[in-house]
Amino acid sequence: MILDLYNRINEVVFKKFKAPWVKAKELHIIEEVLHSLNPACCLEWGSGYSTIYFPPMLPDLEVWQSIEHNKDWGCHISEKIQDNRVDVKLIEPDDPKQRRYVEGNYKGFRRYVDFPKSVRRTWDFIFIDGRARKDCLRLAYQLISDNGVVMLHDANRDEYLTDVPPFTHQVLFKDYRKGRGGIWIGSKKRKLKTVLDIKEHKRLWKIHEVMARIFFLR
Repeated sequence: MILDLYNRINEVVFKKFKAPWVKAKELHIIEEVLHSLNPACCLEWGSGYSTIYFPPMLPDLEVWQSIEHNKDWGCHISEKIQDNRVDVKLIEPDDPKQRRYVEGNYKGFRRYVDFPKSVRRTWDFIFIDGRARKDCLRLAYQLISDNGVVMLHDANRDEYLTDVPPFTHQVLFKDYRKGRGGIWIGSKKRKLKTVLDIKEHKRLWKIHEVMARIFFLR
């Protein structure tokens, strides 16, 4: 029931704003990184309106591989895709009981997490916004190209960032929200300032933080 409500909200937001259901300050960061990086090969754990929205803005994109655990939601997104460079791979949980959990773990989502290994390629951009995110982040370190960029959504959740792989370059955008929101970005060799104006976005996040506390925004 909660998932159905979440999906309906996503649908309404996308129809109205033609963008994924994330804060504008987060969307601007993702867009800027993608425009600057212009990746050819992209991997995404967790399908959604990001799967529809981001690929068309990438002129050099060859493949956007999205992995989804929920059959109904995966079919819903697949039906809306009009870009033949995008593929949604449905991989349901190994442990059916974990369908109802918000997060899940490697034991319950082993095939979902490990699927990119079977593709046998490195990726220029990896977006983590699905299940078992901590385990996906660990694998992303092995799969990302040296100059590629990994992004983790909902990085306000502290548990995601314990024992982070040794990315040389990292930046975290975190705010007052505890259970959602926030973005972590990492790369092995690429300096992140080459794909994102970090200082400007940090400044904007501070302004938003002040306004949110004044007006009790959530």
